[in-house]
Amino acid sequence: MSRAIGDDISEATKKNEAKDTVAPGDAHACIVPRACVVAQTHHTRGMRVWRFERNHLSDLRLLSGMLLPILAGVAIFGWRALGVLGLVIAGAHVARYFLNRLRTWNATLGGLTLSTRAALVTMFLPATLFDVDQTAFTRSAAWPLAIGIGIVLAILSWALGRWGTVRFSPVVITALLAMIVVGGLGANARVLQRDHVFRGDLFDARFANRSPSTAEPWLSAPPLRSTVVLLTNPAAEQLEDFLDRRYAADRRPMTIPRLIGDNLPPMEDLVIGGHPAPIGCASVLAIIVGGLLLVYRRMAAFRVPALMVLATLATLLIAPVPVLISPEETAYRWLGGQDPRVGWAAGITFANYLLIASPVLLVTLFLACQPSIRPHSLRASCVYALLFGIAAGLSILLVSVGCGPLVALMAVQFVAPTLQRRLG
Repeated sequence: MSRAIGDDISEATKKNEAKDTVAPGDAHACIVPRACVVAQTHHTRGMRVWRFERNHLSDLRLLSGMLLPILAGVAIFGWRALGVLGLVIAGAHVARYFLNRLRTWNATLGGLTLSTRAALVTMFLPATLFDVDQTAFTRSAAWPLAIGIGIVLAILSWALGRWGTVRFSPVVITALLAMIVVGGLGANARVLQRDHVFRGDLFDARFANRSPSTAEPWLSAPPLRSTVVLLTNPAAEQLEDFLDRRYAADRRPMTIPRLIGDNLPPMEDLVIGGHPAPIGCASVLAIIVGGLLLVYRRMAAFRVPALMVLATLATLLIAPVPVLISPEETAYRWLGGQDPRVGWAAGITFANYLLIASPVLLVTLFLACQPSIRPHSLRASCVYALLFGIAAGLSILLVSVGCGPLVALMAVQFVAPTLQRRLG
């Protein structure tokens, strides 16, 4: 009798292993012990039981990499960054609830996956969206936009999931739409002072203006008395004004060395933190460490993001940029660093400012390298990385410093399945 029971258990185990087998093209497939993977959600006596699935492990790994950039944003922009995160997640789950009631929800997209996508979109939003206590339900209130962004993310996830396409990512589309809509409200120009991190309020009345040209780095500058918030022009906005020739009305000619010396903040503020930016772009160092954690956990091969960053930087150095802007003329030069009015030192510094002031590193490490977006073969991934790097550099220069990398990813993601089919 015991032998018969043992045979039944072995047969049941084989059936469960067969159910857990993942197809070779599964985007969420990863090498994990089989003991960590449990069968899908099932119903027991009419009650739904949540079970840990294989794609949940990929979501948890992605969340672990996102944790450090989000914590850096909460430190530099205060508790309002957490408020924006909560509103976006709440909006996404409210939409998921009603779609589930209509029995049209994509069964493969669970609550954990949707929360991960909502957190990714939040990293591209400013912390000033959480203004519930400032504007309440007035016309100038911005907080309903955060809820609406979560709702749009859930609807796009449902629609693209039912369509079954991998050429478009709901996170990329939602983040791009959100940056365009929120950008119309004006850029965030607020950052907490160093002695008020985590606990400060971005809308505190005790603020002071901070000049980028004369300011010391945020981390080493002595705190100002009776000041909680520092106001300064974002570097991305200054770079975009220069590339769009908005300095042409100025009487004095504007050159790249003058832009770096008079209008841009110390580079330490962008690398370490302390400069107005979206929540996830508060610290480039936090983005890099979080991305390396994803590489360590095999979410992406190291050569793919490295090729993307190198191709983007090379494009920014080679592509034509304005080397002189005046009311009379605007001079563009290829390899701007070789122009005597710029010099290689200022040219390389200008390219580095464009690289770290834009969200290209965030897009590269947390979106473009995701297994559900990039090709899986080595040759296709390398070609995909080079195409994205070139497209990102051109989009930053020609489209927008803030939205350019997302536009480039949308374009390159469309051809990613073709690269996998031709080169895989």
